Amino acid sequence: MTISINDYKALSQELDPEKIQTQILDLLLKMQNVERGSLWLNRNGKYECVAALGSKSEDVRGVKLSPEDQSIV
Repeated sequence: MTISINDYKALSQELDPEKIQTQILDLLLKMQNVERGSLWLNRNGKYECVAALGSKSEDVRGVKLSPEDQSIV
């Protein structure tokens, strides 16, 4: 899958950072042909899940992990 001009337009017209993060994640999921995923940012020395889509996304959204924590995957 490639990103369409409509996808670019939707991203460029949105001003809310949280909505943009969700739009980017949605595009990534479509490009990878997967049903769920999450977007993590490094904030104040911790990794924070800022967007999640798909099954059980509500369980991971907002989670913060220290880089010193053992990986869960």
